[in-house]
Amino acid sequence: MIHDRARLASFTALGYIFVVLGGIALHFLNTGEVYTLKFSLLLPSTWTATLVAGVAAWGLWHRFRWAWWLGIAAALFQLVRMSPWLYLHHGMDRLPGFGPLLVLVLLLAFLITLLLPGTKAACTR
Repeated sequence: MIHDRARLASFTALGYIFVVLGGIALHFLNTGEVYTLKFSLLLPSTWTATLVAGVAAWGLWHRFRWAWWLGIAAALFQLVRMSPWLYLHHGMDRLPGFGPLLVLVLLLAFLITLLLPGTKAACTR
């Protein structure tokens, strides 16, 4: 049962990748804006977040200790990075749209899953 927590965190990281890249594709399919598609896919931050989440997901699936630390650092970094943007664009009086809210929920779920008592213990390699 304790090893399932690391796998759950791995699935959450894969969900994050799916939402980030799928959100870009969905936006293109809804609007048809090729420029936005090219711009989003050429951003280094998009590919860095995707790569780091993929490496963390792979490492957590195989229960590597470094992947646990990478996941903690990456989730905290993304939360700190998202916080000013959310505050400036949405303030404290209204919720963000579905996309940013889904990313925020996935990041928090990933971080909480990693911080569960047995998740770090499951990563023994």
